[in-house]
Amino acid sequence: MALEAVNPSSPHSYDVLWSVSFLVLAIVLVIALRQIIRATSMSAAARTVWSGAVVLLPLIGVIAWFAFGAKTAETGERKR
Repeated sequence: MALEAVNPSSPHSYDVLWSVSFLVLAIVLVIALRQIIRATSMSAAARTVWSGAVVLLPLIGVIAWFAFGAKTAETGERKR
């Protein structure tokens, strides 16, 4: 019989919630990085900065990318 390590102070639903949250963040992070890499209308420096922001600050970087960066990449505007 295998013994599981159970934390009696937190219900099982917390484990599921954190697992699903992490999975969703990982999927959204991969989607953001893929969009950044494919954004040929942006300069290489801008793509590098966005990639670094998304990797180093996953939650904030992904939110910022979808709020600000993706719009710039879609319109093809290049900031100089």
